[in-house]
Amino acid sequence: GARLMRALRNQYKSPVHFEGVGGEAMESEGLTSLFPMGELTVAGFAEVVPSLPRLAVRLFQTVRAVEAARPSVVVGIDSKGFNLRVLRALARRRGAPSALHPPSAPIAVALPLAERSPALVQY
Repeated sequence: GARLMRALRNQYKSPVHFEGVGGEAMESEGLTSLFPMGELTVAGFAEVVPSLPRLAVRLFQTVRAVEAARPSVVVGIDSKGFNLRVLRALARRRGAPSALHPPSAPIAVALPLAERSPALVQY
């Protein structure tokens, strides 16, 4: 995530704004995380079930934050189950351009107005 943020900033040479959920490396690149990324980490049925209410709150918090930010693109990094739900919710509500980068959580990227495009190029 941090490398992608750095690459986008280098590519556009203009201010690129990032919002979303991420760890320390992404925060060092300028992301202010909506909540600690570790809150998305659950493993095993016994841990998942009691975490469902918290995960639902974080899911809707993330969707609302993306809608408020009105980003050029939404990029999901890691946390595949969480990201797919965020991207599906956004698609149902608005059809926001998105990409799922499979190697953290979604980040909303606002590219400089003059350089906005409807899709994210392969990176």
